Amino acid sequence: MVCNRCGSGLVAGDAPCARCATAQGAAVIGAPSQVVAPRAIDPLFGGHWVVVALAAAGSLATVAPGLYRRHLTSEAEANLQRIFDAEVRYFNWSSENSVAQFVSARPTPLTVPTTGGYLAAPSAWTRDPGWRALGFTISGPHRYQYRVETTEPMRGFTATAIGDLDGDGVLSTFSRSAFLTAGQIEGSLVEVVNQDE
Repeated sequence: MVCNRCGSGLVAGDAPCARCATAQGAAVIGAPSQVVAPRAIDPLFGGHWVVVALAAAGSLATVAPGLYRRHLTSEAEANLQRIFDAEVRYFNWSSENSVAQFVSARPTPLTVPTTGGYLAAPSAWTRDPGWRALGFTISGPHRYQYRVETTEPMRGFTATAIGDLDGDGVLSTFSRSAFLTAGQIEGSLVEVVNQDE
């Protein structure tokens, strides 16, 4: 007989197929060589996976808000890195062309965004001479206000991102500093206060 599952001819009567071990409990339709057996539900596509899928959906409903919030806070860390790199480039350029220094940039946008964030407004960045000097803009929507403050006499800087992701008035702050030490720029790790606010 021909196996209902794999099509091999290694089946003897009602015995399982010698190739794939599928049981052949069969009903004969038409010619004796055409055997149709009831198929077992494949666990990959059957009821077991429905239970697993429902359980996973419940877990994602619990975990997803945290993952989404983490995605939003990664904006602040990525832009602080961009600002840090821009400050290093500016310092190197200024040391070759005049007096080596860092540059400050005013808080942009002017107010701290809340749950909706800000739409893209590249001109808000190009109006400020500090951001222009750094060549820093944000061309897409964003959820943080950014600023850079220099230390006197221009021997370091602190870049800060401030947001209010959940709109409750409690601000989250990300900051990264750098200082000129023995001719080398030493940067700190990002410091975070109220990360998920």
